[in-house]
Amino acid sequence: GEASAQDLMTLAAGLEARSSHPLARAILARAEADGIKVTAAEDTRTVPGRGLEGRAGGRPVWLGSDRFAEEKGFGNTIPTDLRDRIEGAGREISKFHFYRGVALQQSGQQEAGLKLLRQLAQNPADAYGEKARQMLLMN
Repeated sequence: GEASAQDLMTLAAGLEARSSHPLARAILARAEADGIKVTAAEDTRTVPGRGLEGRAGGRPVWLGSDRFAEEKGFGNTIPTDLRDRIEGAGREISKFHFYRGVALQQSGQQEAGLKLLRQLAQNPADAYGEKARQMLLMN
């Protein structure tokens, strides 16, 4: 059957439960705001540049980029307008965290700023992740 938006948010939050990535924190904050009880997924692993996968309720679950969806056989099932909105939101979150990391560094909170930039730099497919990597190379 069809999964509800709350079902999908529950699964996404479960996958992100142990992550400190800025996008993970945004998903977890939304789940909390929606009153969703988060149970960490089992056997989670990061697939660099693509997303996360693990097991929830004994079944495999994953969350990630368009490229990851295509690799999983779902490339053409995501409506274009929804894909564009999701990508736009992800870019805005990355942009916010990049500039927050820079601002922390400039305000004397060097370690906090570097930590945020390191987390962002983990996603090689993200333009702000690339900017974060470049900044880290300069430090």
